[in-house]
Amino acid sequence: MNGCRIFKFSPADLATRLASIAMVCLAIGSSGPVFGQSGDAEVAQIVKELKSERFEIRQQATRKLFALGPEILPALEEIERSASLEQNRRLENLKVVFRAIKAGQTSPVARRAWLDFKGVGFDTRDLILDKLLKLKEYEAHFALLEQLEPQEIRQVFEDNGNYYLQVVELCRSEQWDLIDHLLSMPLMWEYQPILCARFHFLMGTLENQVVQLRRRLDERADEEGFVDAKYKFRPDDELKTVIRLLVFQRQYDAAGRYVAKIQQKRLRLEAENQLLFEQGDWKELAKRAVLADADFDKQQPHIACSPWQYVLLKQYGQGVEAGTKAIDEIEAHQRDKGTLDKGMLAALSMLTCDWEKAKTGIDLEQDVASVLLLTQNLNRTQEMEELIGAGVTLESRSKWAAARREEIGKLIEKMERESERRGTSDKFNNLSNEVITKAGYYLIVCVRWLDLGLEAEVVLYLREVFLQLHDVEKLARVKTAVMRRICSPARPDATWSFLSESGYSDSQLASMAGSGDIFGKKAPLSPFLNGALYESVKDPMERLQRISFLLNSSLKPTNPETVSELYPEGFDLDAELSRVDHDSSATSCWQISKVYQYHRRHREALQWKELAALKGHQGAAFSLAENALDQGEFAKAARMFDAHFSESSKAYSLGLSSHAWKMAGEEQIARQRMFYALVIPQHYGSSMFDFYGDFIKDERGHWVSDLARLETIISEPSRFQTQHLTTAMECWKLADPIESANFGKRRVLELSMGNTVREYYNKSGLVIESRTRDVMGAVEERDFEAVKSIFDQVNNFSFGSPSLVEKIVPRLDELGQFELADYITEQTSTSFENLLVRYPHSAVNRNNYAWLLACAGRRLDTVLRHAKMAVQLQPDQDTYIDTLAEAHFVRGEIDEAIEVIQGSIALDPPRRYYRNQLKKYQDAKPAK
Repeated sequence: MNGCRIFKFSPADLATRLASIAMVCLAIGSSGPVFGQSGDAEVAQIVKELKSERFEIRQQATRKLFALGPEILPALEEIERSASLEQNRRLENLKVVFRAIKAGQTSPVARRAWLDFKGVGFDTRDLILDKLLKLKEYEAHFALLEQLEPQEIRQVFEDNGNYYLQVVELCRSEQWDLIDHLLSMPLMWEYQPILCARFHFLMGTLENQVVQLRRRLDERADEEGFVDAKYKFRPDDELKTVIRLLVFQRQYDAAGRYVAKIQQKRLRLEAENQLLFEQGDWKELAKRAVLADADFDKQQPHIACSPWQYVLLKQYGQGVEAGTKAIDEIEAHQRDKGTLDKGMLAALSMLTCDWEKAKTGIDLEQDVASVLLLTQNLNRTQEMEELIGAGVTLESRSKWAAARREEIGKLIEKMERESERRGTSDKFNNLSNEVITKAGYYLIVCVRWLDLGLEAEVVLYLREVFLQLHDVEKLARVKTAVMRRICSPARPDATWSFLSESGYSDSQLASMAGSGDIFGKKAPLSPFLNGALYESVKDPMERLQRISFLLNSSLKPTNPETVSELYPEGFDLDAELSRVDHDSSATSCWQISKVYQYHRRHREALQWKELAALKGHQGAAFSLAENALDQGEFAKAARMFDAHFSESSKAYSLGLSSHAWKMAGEEQIARQRMFYALVIPQHYGSSMFDFYGDFIKDERGHWVSDLARLETIISEPSRFQTQHLTTAMECWKLADPIESANFGKRRVLELSMGNTVREYYNKSGLVIESRTRDVMGAVEERDFEAVKSIFDQVNNFSFGSPSLVEKIVPRLDELGQFELADYITEQTSTSFENLLVRYPHSAVNRNNYAWLLACAGRRLDTVLRHAKMAVQLQPDQDTYIDTLAEAHFVRGEIDEAIEVIQGSIALDPPRRYYRNQLKKYQDAKPAK
């Protein structure tokens, strides 16, 4: 097959594509004679010379025809193809050239490139092609590229990379036909299958592309077989791509027929197993599972598994008990061989969610990883307290804090002595790192205590330990890192007492006022307000208080005398903002609009936002575009997002433009915008799953779930980092909960096993998430016995997961499984009830308890009571306010829900989820 057929242009389209090259500058401007019958005869006579065996005669004949010009094109069209391949090739080139000249399209750069391209070696041609890319002469580049032989085209791809930059540029100039031709090339499918698949899926041409790929593959199979010699024992890349595309289209039988054609038995078995994985046939996979180092019949279909994979496959295909038996089998196998590995067995027990067995092989220590494992993933607060060894009373924790102070004090003394003797040395740095490590561990303990509502202990701890640290320059970040968490506790008077009595100098307090560390999500505003008030309010504590009031923060003095001193006639937002001396810049206008937004002064917030946008503030422009979208002004919003993208180059803006154009009825523009958005993140080295995650969070991702599913099927598993797997599973859930569960299983199987505490922490979180998806999948499959079995497994491992209730109880109610829904709700609730007896001031646990009951639609008085208490404990936590709004909603108190959710929106305006909640509540309000 020659290179010209790679693009598969129609003759007319090919002439148009090659017109910009104007390959024969010798003929440009030559009108040529007027031809009739005698002219046709002259052309026919010259054409005969193209068959000459002598090269110089063929060249002379070609020049004669060039000289006659494009008027001879009709005569050339009448000449039939001959047995001379040389004559046919030269005639076809002439016809393409004359069509291009007639089209009147010329490019000096392309003409020069063509002249240089003729009669030189491949290396020079490669350089010319590269130059055309750099000059953005894409049509010329692609037209010349197709003049090469297929093996030379392959070399160009390998030399010039993956054409990713060119795709971005073509998107920018909206040359969609060229993108189509480039991303339809078989070699581009080989080098960039994900990019090609994304494009054709969005444009609705994927099915046609799969048909063409299959046709080419079938033709190649007849000649070459399905094993590529270049990779020796690897299946052909094109075959692998076709199988994966068929899997994406759920054409498993067709994919199986291609798998069956793989000639080498081992490769065919691997492909069969992979297809079973993609189909989610876990029962068959469990039957095939064997331990890799055990004796088994290799002639039978099998999967040689690591212990990690063996336990998982048995559990997935045959149930929870089968996973536990698999671990017993592995342990017996290791004992027989004298290779008992307790760390491995502990890791395997994590897979079956058996904590009692797992912890016998885990070396928990007083470090960050151990605390995180016990609390963030397993919710085992009592075990964490025992590990820390601080006791459960204020007195015992006071002694613990004093001991930590002494420990860090001794290390600092050693650092000072070392510094006096030798200055900054390796020993000094080691001591400094040890202090930072220990301080980091104690900070994590503080954060956990805050979660449990132990604010007094946190303030006590900071006074005991951190007073020593402010003179150590390297620990400054460690010290300020805790401020955001401890400065919004249940007792603001204790916080102010800590700030004023903790030994900070006025300059340090002033720095805190402008650092943003103590105002949570409002942090970006505090440096602006601090700077704006700096001249008029000299006292740093007063400035902190004024900033607190301006941000409507819960961090404010409870002393009435202080309040009356600052605001004798009560707090007045307009009067206070009049004190703020700003420069009327775009940033200042935007910041003031946000202050008004936090105080729910929407009219003034909009006015300042519009002023900021007029002055060029991107954040303000984006927010106004969001407003237009919310109000149903879709075309206006689309244009605004397009404008924002042109200024910011942010893929998310382009994705929202796609959404807005789709809502406006412009389907094709929407598809093109989404593809452009997809190529931006990787162009700048970002993860696609960060991009997908933005849309999953705000529920505006029309094509996102299918695109993510496409990417996960075609990509190599090694591309998926642990932190992206949850996003991927969420994308799959939008398409199909069962598919989401199967995806989670496949990815857990592909992870490597480790037995450090940090690895236990990472893997256990993913195992819990994956098993949660399994419960959801079992609900959709109506396998209610499996629902209960897997739920018990997960709940016994990680107590009280609200996500389990949120994701499955409402669905069970819909299916009439009320008894099972009640069981799951009660089992999860028990964990929180026990926690709240022990830690009654824990805002996070009260919030989570209220949320799970609200999602379950049960015990609605209890829901409201705990949601209110959580907000009372932490009034500025937007997620807790959201829970309170939902509590009102499930009780049928729609007006109250609408009012409360406005607080979450004010605290976190960019978060789409809260606006979606508001819309849900407004839609539920009865029409008057």
